[in-house]
Amino acid sequence: MPIPEDDKAATSKAFTKVQQLAKSINLEDPASSPGAKELDQLTLQEYCIRTFESEFVTSLFNRISRSLLGLDSDEISLLSFVYYCKSGTGINALLSSRKNGAQYIRLREGTQTFSTNMAKELSPGSLYLSTPAAEIKQCSTSGQCTVVSSTGRCFTAKKVILSVPSPLYSTIRFDPPLPESKQSLAQSNRLGYYSKIIFVFDTPWWREAGFSGSTQASDGPIEFTVDTSISDDAQWSISCFIVGQRGRKWSQLSETERRRSAWEQLCASFQGAKAVSGKDFSIPEPINVLEYEWIKQDYFRGAPCPVAPPGLLCSIDGSASRAPFGSVHFVGTETSLEWKGYMEGAVRSGDRGAREVITVLKPGAEF
Repeated sequence: MPIPEDDKAATSKAFTKVQQLAKSINLEDPASSPGAKELDQLTLQEYCIRTFESEFVTSLFNRISRSLLGLDSDEISLLSFVYYCKSGTGINALLSSRKNGAQYIRLREGTQTFSTNMAKELSPGSLYLSTPAAEIKQCSTSGQCTVVSSTGRCFTAKKVILSVPSPLYSTIRFDPPLPESKQSLAQSNRLGYYSKIIFVFDTPWWREAGFSGSTQASDGPIEFTVDTSISDDAQWSISCFIVGQRGRKWSQLSETERRRSAWEQLCASFQGAKAVSGKDFSIPEPINVLEYEWIKQDYFRGAPCPVAPPGLLCSIDGSASRAPFGSVHFVGTETSLEWKGYMEGAVRSGDRGAREVITVLKPGAEF
């Protein structure tokens, strides 16, 4: 449906304001940014209500928060939101599917190809699957680390690089215990609810009808959909993203009920488009349905990355997430200064962690 001009103007004003706030954020220490304490005391929702006085804008930013972070706008601080925007070069880039936008690139064979191809380069016997870390002990004199897995296997090393999301630190016993700042992150950071349900078809019927396959909704479990087809492989699919509090409620349904409600909403969206456009087309049954809920995975427990609630960022040092603790170095997308929450951020953080370790073990090494 067309957006009223007043709502368009309010949205433009809001995006400009949020972009200005994001530009003022110090990525290395967000708490030192101008007005940081005030920004950290407000939720994103409170800020929208107070500043823009537009139900449309408040609702829009709630949808943006859910889509980007899996959390509703009343669950995160304004500071953490604009910090996230700054990390991704701005809110417009985060929402963009054009070149240099956050949604621009997809991998034809899936992201698992990164892991499998990297594994091929390792020496045989150096990679252990299904061996989760249960304890990390550091010797007070030598600094040497011992990692004990839940299977009972022990590993010793001069350095450990840990890429576990902060809310999962509680699944590992640290001896000595983590410093207070990292414990605060572990206890307070929030992981969003994020899931996908993908409907696969024989033909790209929506394209044949002249539609993009992209939808957005304020009602029902599905927040938005994307055409995730790969034409060269004759793979035709629409991925439905189910996020935030609406997603958590949907997650409690049985598998049959989840799939039924998602399918009914998708059909209703295209039936509505059919009525508006006047185009005549039928919606076929999918030939396959795929579903994935990150919250139900033991080593994820949510997605895409931990986010700070009100008050947290200004209560800890800006380097807390990425600061080494003795011989343990911390990486992961949440620790990245750039593209936090994305694979780009994860890769950048891994590079940083490797450099930290090499610098200590091989002083003077060139990169």
